[in-house]
Amino acid sequence: MNCFVLFVIVVALVTILDQCKQIPKFYARKFAHMLCGLLILMFDVSINGYRRGLPQNIRDIIQTDYRVYFIYLIAITSILRCFFYPFRFGVYKDKGIIVYNVIVSIFFFFKLPLYVLTPIFFADPMAAIVGRQFPNYAIYKKKTLHGTLTCFFVSLVTLFYVGNYWHILILSLSLSFLELFGGSFDNLLMCFPIFIYMTFFKV
Repeated sequence: MNCFVLFVIVVALVTILDQCKQIPKFYARKFAHMLCGLLILMFDVSINGYRRGLPQNIRDIIQTDYRVYFIYLIAITSILRCFFYPFRFGVYKDKGIIVYNVIVSIFFFFKLPLYVLTPIFFADPMAAIVGRQFPNYAIYKKKTLHGTLTCFFVSLVTLFYVGNYWHILILSLSLSFLELFGGSFDNLLMCFPIFIYMTFFKV
């Protein structure tokens, strides 16, 4: 899909979730997390898809496709809003929104495969949505058993790019524990098992 069209869709989506007060803040935030994640994956395919599997050198990294500036514009705008005009579903200096946008920008800058972040785009918000339905089963602060199990099972599905079933199981358990205990920085912490795996295994 054309990157400009994707850019317009992201802007429209976030604007609707930000301005539509009929949508509860909690769900607006989680929908923004997941839907923007889906669109980011589409951006990645559009920008970097044809380069996947090709060896890259320093020059390849430095030479930036102009289309990636759409991503940088979205990320910078979102981060600045956290300091000057917070989203309705965010707070002042929102750590989650800032970390989310920084991680995505870093991946695009270094042309890393965005699909490895699929568990972070979907497992984390789905865990929160399901966990909210079962508040009486809290196991750590506001995190619930149902939410943690959801994170685990969604991680199993979204780690489709990992070829070894045991590796998928270990990564899913790691992501579930980091989502459970990570607090405001759970997205950042959930990246570490993925980074480590990318270092030692080809994905």
